[in-house]
Formats: sequence, structure tokens, C-alpha cells
Amino acid sequence: MQIKENLFSGHLIHFDSCSVVKGTENRIKKFMKLTGASYVTGFRDDVDFIESLAFEMIFIDFLSNHKNIEEAIKDFSAVHSSLCEKLKFRIISSL
Repeated sequence: MQIKENLFSGHLIHFDSCSVVKGTENRIKKFMKLTGASYVTGFRDDVDFIESLAFEMIFIDFLSNHKNIEEAIKDFSAVHSSLCEKLKFRIISSL
């Protein structure tokens, strides 16, 4: 499957399936460069469905309640750093 260049220019792409962002940072950055995405987020390993669902609801709440995506990511990472670490949640930025 071919991905259209700059399809997600300036956007955050969140993969909610387990282990999707397991790849190397270089591989993910290459994907981001191709698609134009500013951020890619997701879980490095398999996680419990209920835990990941609750976590993602909090994450989406942060994103929707901030006007600036960079500020939302910064605040979310600061407030929920231990949970991000526990669930092996990755936030990769092209900025």
C-alpha cells in the first residue's frame, strides 16, 4: 500500500493498536517525514484493553482541551509520565 505524501501534514497520528509503534525511532521518523505528521503516538507493547482505553480517554481529553498540540503533549507527559512509562506509551515528535 502506498501512502500519499503529506497526507497528515501538521497532524498527530495515534495508533491505538498494541505494539504498533514498536519499530525503531528512525523508521517512525521516516513515516512521519513521508506523511508530514507532527506527532506519532501509541503503545510499544501489548497492553490491557481496559487500561489502554482509560488511558486513551485521558489522552484525548488533554488534546481536546488544549488549543496548542505542543502544550497538550507537554502537559500530558508531565502529569502522566509514570503511566506513560508503565504502559510503554510513546510520543514521537518531528518538531
